[in-house]
Amino acid sequence: MMRSNTLPWLVVTAIIAVVGCGSPAPAADGAASAQTPSYARPAALADFPMVELVGPAATGAGPVPVFEWRAMAGADTYLLSVRGPDRRGWAWSGTETSVRYGGVVEGQSGPTIVPGMYWSVAAFDAGGPLLALSELRPVSPTDEPGPAPDWLAAAPVASIAAPAAASPAGEFDACDLFSADEVAAAIDGTWGTPELTDYGSGNGHCEWTSTNGTLFGIDVMPADAYDPDGWDADGPIEGLGEQSYIVSHGWDRRIGFVRGGRSVMLVIDWTRVDLEAFAGIAREVEGRLP
Repeated sequence: MMRSNTLPWLVVTAIIAVVGCGSPAPAADGAASAQTPSYARPAALADFPMVELVGPAATGAGPVPVFEWRAMAGADTYLLSVRGPDRRGWAWSGTETSVRYGGVVEGQSGPTIVPGMYWSVAAFDAGGPLLALSELRPVSPTDEPGPAPDWLAAAPVASIAAPAAASPAGEFDACDLFSADEVAAAIDGTWGTPELTDYGSGNGHCEWTSTNGTLFGIDVMPADAYDPDGWDADGPIEGLGEQSYIVSHGWDRRIGFVRGGRSVMLVIDWTRVDLEAFAGIAREVEGRLP
């Protein structure tokens, strides 16, 4: 497996949002299907080549299923995107036509899917342009499909590509603590506009997505959310806040600390990140907390 550094992630995200705005495909007899539907592509993509999805099943897929699709003539790289009701999920890019969720082998610990998730696959040619795109298909670990995610009614492509204000909440929030350019300067990569989940009172989650699908997030929460034992932390970080900790194992990397009445946690799912550079981001973030 590999992760490409050239995939136009934001473009694919925007197109997937458009795909999600389609209606569920009708059953052969014209009645609504009794099974969990796939979401048909809108007329704007009717003539665009399609990646054929193979599995897993829409329901009863288990917590860590294998996602599989048909090979496309002319395709050099594929991008798998799995998203949940709260927009959280996982992405992978590579040359293979199947991958287990989380990029793990069977029996290895890692992330798990939840009811209400959907997935899609994009294919790219060797030069980088988008070659084909699948429909948006649901997947659930249980027999319950879960709720249809709110982002199926996503904003149009133009608004996704437009730059966002520095602070989506209009006052201090997690997205004020760092910028995409600063993330790139610290650990490299090309990062898009951050998305904010506002918890209120200055608390929230800010998440950046890089062009290769890597997720980097900053959580700002009340101090009583501090829980290094829950992550089996390795130990403290020199020169960082109160009760700092780092987690350098598992399927992501985490740094957390307490400052005043807030608990802050930084998470990145790129396991080869330079931990000292990652710690440097945490120190910068600490210095910017009000």
